[in-house]
Amino acid sequence: MAFDFWIRSGADNVWLDIDPATTRITASVLASGTADLETGLRLMFVEMGHTADTSSADRQVVAKNLNSVSLDNWVIYNPYPYNHHSASLTDTYPSGQSEIDKGYFAVNRAPDFNSDALDRYDKKGNADSAGTYIPFTYNTINPMSSSSAYKEIFELIDADFPNYAVASSTDNLSVGRRLLKVDSGVTKFRCYIWLEGQDIDVVDEISFSSGITLNFGFKTTN
Repeated sequence: MAFDFWIRSGADNVWLDIDPATTRITASVLASGTADLETGLRLMFVEMGHTADTSSADRQVVAKNLNSVSLDNWVIYNPYPYNHHSASLTDTYPSGQSEIDKGYFAVNRAPDFNSDALDRYDKKGNADSAGTYIPFTYNTINPMSSSSAYKEIFELIDADFPNYAVASSTDNLSVGRRLLKVDSGVTKFRCYIWLEGQDIDVVDEISFSSGITLNFGFKTTN
């Protein structure tokens, strides 16, 4: 899933964190039992551009058409690193630890629209040359190749990975640090949401979920 959103700021160098008071991510359950689909979710927030124009007649058009990825202002967010589904392989992790403690191979960066072989899709998931780029369809990319013609998109994600952010606890979705930066004007972001196949909670049992309810907000942080 991918969608765009815009944040307007009246000052430069404003840092944002996930606001646990306005952020809720829950799975609907199709059958009896606990689905816990949300335990395997990842969210990627990617800056798509910035404009200082907040007064001209075409400012909304300018903001809408921002489409240049900032490879410095993006983050992969794990909302439930310590909340595991009952059927997951939780015995492989000591109490209180998660995927971030052991590390796992997963998508390691924001998409680079200028060089990546990306497919586009419409809102219904159909191939559409005018649709939204999905960063995980690198059909011509071989992450195991040593050839310079290929770009590796998978990397060991662990506590040292700079663009990875985990919720501070099971009950607090806040990251507790500077997450994304906005400057005076309007900044466009794209949010990608996916099930991370390397997450230990991505097991058959979570398929009982019939959907996800997602509300998220940001708060300013020093």
